Amino acid sequence: MDNKQNVGSLNEKVSEIKNACKNLRKSETIAAESQYIIGNNLREIKEGGLFKDGNFNKFEEFCQKRFGFTKQYAYMLINASIVQKQLEEKGVLKIKCPEKILRMLTAKKYQEEQIQKEIWIKATQNNPKRIPSRKEIINAQKEVLPPVVNNNNNKSYVKVINVIKPLLDEESISNDIKELLEMLNEHLSNALKEINHK
Repeated sequence: MDNKQNVGSLNEKVSEIKNACKNLRKSETIAAESQYIIGNNLREIKEGGLFKDGNFNKFEEFCQKRFGFTKQYAYMLINASIVQKQLEEKGVLKIKCPEKILRMLTAKKYQEEQIQKEIWIKATQNNPKRIPSRKEIINAQKEVLPPVVNNNNNKSYVKVINVIKPLLDEESISNDIKELLEMLNEHLSNALKEINHK
């Protein structure tokens, strides 16, 4: 693509973004469509390096000067448009969804497309044709990907339990100490079970 085509493509995308920006304060449905258009165009501008044809050295500078977008806002829109497209391609999302909902699926641990799909299906299981609430997304995230348990704590508990068990069989230890060790063993065993259930 020569420079004139790049500039033409950049101007078309800038025009689409500016038109979409006018609709950001309208109904949620219109705003969601606009957010997708903006995010998708910004992604194409960034990936294609088209912002350089507008005499900008950095994409972030382009976003700020052309549209008044912070770096964070621009990337939130880009990431939301990527999630939107992936969910549409998986066949689980048929309508444009607001960035504030899609943003919840952009964290690194949710970026795998299959995980996003499972979370979306769980969050919309009662009504697949509507946009889920933030609470429904959070609950679905917990079901699909339970919180990661710190394995170092598990290993520490197991080590202590393994030290305590042989001591309980020692005859040279007083009954008072054995009671304390039994209580500690029981407490650690319960804590370990609780951690593994989360």
